Amino acid sequence: MTELNKNDKRFLREWQIQTEGSRTGFFILYTIVWGIIFSFLQIALNYFISEFRSRTLAVVVFVLFSLFMGIIFTMIMYYRNQARYFSIRLKEKEGEVVSGEKTAP
Repeated sequence: MTELNKNDKRFLREWQIQTEGSRTGFFILYTIVWGIIFSFLQIALNYFISEFRSRTLAVVVFVLFSLFMGIIFTMIMYYRNQARYFSIRLKEKEGEVVSGEKTAP
């Protein structure tokens, strides 16, 4: 029998805090953050690849693409973290892993 390592314990604690709020709030927050990151990346790439043209359509496409990618990355991150959380909890329930304590056979 093994016990949880530091990373698993920290992950469980932090993920429980993250999921105490609403899932909608989580998605909105991280979509905005990832959208901003992708906007900066697109502007930087556009600056290095071609001269920046401040056309309204290009800006709208940048923003929409950034939000779309933000949604995709947020969904991937959320569902991967949920799967990790449930796999750690399942191991705990099966008796293979107990938070800091070893169980008797």
